[in-house]
Amino acid sequence: MGMHEHLGPSAGDTEANERRTETGRIRVKDMEPMEQQEIDRSSAMVEAADASEHYGINGRILVSIQAGDMNYMIADVARDPRFPVSTIIMDGPLQPDESGQITRGYVPVSTGEFVNVGRLYHADQLSYSDEVSRRHFAVSLKEGNPVVHNYEPANGTHLVWYEQAAAAPVKSEHDASRTQMAVDRIRDSADYRGPDAHSPYGYYVDRQIIGRDTQQIEGGVYLGGTAREAVTVDGDSPALREVYRGLLGRIQESPPSDMRGVLVAIKDVVSEAMPYDADKAEAISEAYYGDKLIDLGEYVRQQAGVCRHQNLLAAWLAEKLVHDGILPPAGVAVERNTVPDMGGTHAWATFKGGEEPIVIDASQDFVGTKQEARDRGLWEYSLPTDLPYAPKVE
Repeated sequence: MGMHEHLGPSAGDTEANERRTETGRIRVKDMEPMEQQEIDRSSAMVEAADASEHYGINGRILVSIQAGDMNYMIADVARDPRFPVSTIIMDGPLQPDESGQITRGYVPVSTGEFVNVGRLYHADQLSYSDEVSRRHFAVSLKEGNPVVHNYEPANGTHLVWYEQAAAAPVKSEHDASRTQMAVDRIRDSADYRGPDAHSPYGYYVDRQIIGRDTQQIEGGVYLGGTAREAVTVDGDSPALREVYRGLLGRIQESPPSDMRGVLVAIKDVVSEAMPYDADKAEAISEAYYGDKLIDLGEYVRQQAGVCRHQNLLAAWLAEKLVHDGILPPAGVAVERNTVPDMGGTHAWATFKGGEEPIVIDASQDFVGTKQEARDRGLWEYSLPTDLPYAPKVE
C-alpha cells in the first residue's frame, strides 16, 4: 500500500483538497517551485497509536510528502527517547536494530537547521529513486512547526496533511481557549489528574495547570495549546530568587508612588532579566517539546524568552509581592488569546486587585487596563469572561 493510500487522498484528487471531517479537513497541495508550506504541529495525519503500530515510532505523523515516486513523512517524536530531537523526516516505517536503536530511515530536524532532501543529501539514511531530484525539497522549523520548502524538482512535490477546524469565533473573531486546548490534549495522559476546587484545570505531573482561573502561580506548570515545553514555576529556583531580590531592591531604592508603579517595576525587571528573543527561546525550548518539564528559571539563566515565559515570570513576581505584603491582596493570573488579525496567540499577566484588572505585558512594554490597551491600538486583551468585572476578594 502506498503512503498516500494509507494517510489520505492522492495529491491529484482535486476534490480532496479541502475534504472535511467532523473535526477538520484533509489538505492536499501540489507545491509550486520555491513555494513554502507551514504545517501546524498540533494536527496529525496519523495519531500516536497508529503511528506506533504502522510506522514504529512513539509519536505522530504530521505530513506526508510525495517526491517523484517516493514518499516521505515528517513526524513528531518528542515523546520517543530513541531520537535526539522532536522532529524527524522518515522514508517509511522504521525498524530498530538488534539493540533496539533506530539507525537508518530518518534524518533529524533541529531548530535553526535547513534539512535538504534529495539524491545529493543523506543517502546513507534515506532511500531515493531516480525520480527524486538531486535537491528536491527541504524542511525547517518555525516556532516548532515544520515548514516544507520546495525547490524546482523535475517530478513535483505533493503534500497531504490534516488541518484542524478553526475554533468558533469569540468576540470579534478571537479565541481564548488555549488552556482548555492544552487540557483536552493531555487528558488521556497518565501524568494528568482532573480538576478540583484548588486547581480548576487539573494537574499535570502533580502540578496545578496554570491558566486565567488558577488560584496560584507558585508550584504550577504552564502548558501550550500545542505540545510545546511545560514550564514549571518553583520559588526555590536560584534564578527566580535572584530576579525577585532585584525587584525588591528597585522598589526600595525608588519607591513607586502607587500600585501601578509597582507593576511597572515588575514589567521592567522582567524585560531586563529575560529579554525577548524568539530564536533563542525556541532553541532552549525545543528539547522539551512534547510537554516535557523545564524550569522557568532556565529562561532567566539563558536570558531569553517570549511572551509566555516573560509574563509567567511577571505573574509569579506579582504573586510573590502580594504574599510578602508589598502589593494589596489580589488575584494574579496568566491569560492568553488568539487574535488572527493581530498576528496569532499572545500571553500576558493580569493583576486583579483594583477597580479593574491591570495587564502586565513585558513583551509589549505595557501596563494598564484592557480598555487602555484598546484605546492605544495595542493587543486585544479581552476574554469571554471579562464582562462584567468584579474585583476578586480573597
